[in-house]
Amino acid sequence: MLDQYILRVTELNPNVIVREASLNDSDAFIALFNKHYNRKTSFEYYQWQFFDSAILSKLFVAFEADVLIGMYGVKVHPLSTGELTGFVIDFLVDEEYRKRGIAFLLEGVAQQFGIENNIAVFTALPNKYGNAALRSMGWKSVAKVDSLLLKLEDYQVSLTNESISLDIHPLICFVKDAKYQQWRYSKHPVYKYEIIKAKNVAYAVVKQFKDGVSGDVFGDIVYIKCPIADFDSLFELILVKMREWNIKSVTTWALPHTTLYNSLMQKGFCSNAQERYFCVNTFQNNDKYLTINNWDLVQIDAEIF
Repeated sequence: MLDQYILRVTELNPNVIVREASLNDSDAFIALFNKHYNRKTSFEYYQWQFFDSAILSKLFVAFEADVLIGMYGVKVHPLSTGELTGFVIDFLVDEEYRKRGIAFLLEGVAQQFGIENNIAVFTALPNKYGNAALRSMGWKSVAKVDSLLLKLEDYQVSLTNESISLDIHPLICFVKDAKYQQWRYSKHPVYKYEIIKAKNVAYAVVKQFKDGVSGDVFGDIVYIKCPIADFDSLFELILVKMREWNIKSVTTWALPHTTLYNSLMQKGFCSNAQERYFCVNTFQNNDKYLTINNWDLVQIDAEIF
């Protein structure tokens, strides 16, 4: 069905060319990105994300008469299941060219790339507009992902109940090996991350973030790896850093079915609605990827963090 629709859309858009992006397309990418988003991008981001990535990363672009009208990024990310996912980023069609099927042309090229690279499932963490666009192409919107927020003025020291562990079976996550972490944390062209280490293997990755609209500064805990027994000591070290930065509010992600979520809620975090969704598109009918309770998602999994 999708193949037939893409064929029809191709016939209706004979002057649209979809191809893999090159470094020379940077100016067009930056112009289209900055036209639609409050957070602005740069050549440094473009090169880092699509040409210097620690994992296979491709950007597909749609041009009409030398004008960039759409783009669709795919990062081939290993999953803890041993399979590969094509994680979709920077998916955008210019507003004046929408309702012409351009997104389907980009989707078709991306799916062919997925087949050629043994991708088992496509995943994405889009905003509400991206969520609607992906659903229109047959993706499943698996869950809305809310943020967790802690206002430090309301924080009271509390000990984590170590007897409560919700992770009764291994959860699916995006594998972050040493090479990936070096690229993501040390070479990011925009954000400056800090790694906070506690005893044993417990550590967290944090950064400051200034909201471009409100001007508010937040402290983001983008990743936590920590046995529950070490959570209290690690969390106190995180708070020391946040106070050092004069942060008033701390955000992070944890899904409600995880032990981390339970631990954070005990510390006073509360759910904070955001327009972020987890979307999945499988090549086979693999139910394990279509159930949010099988997943463990954290802030660093979304490219905007």
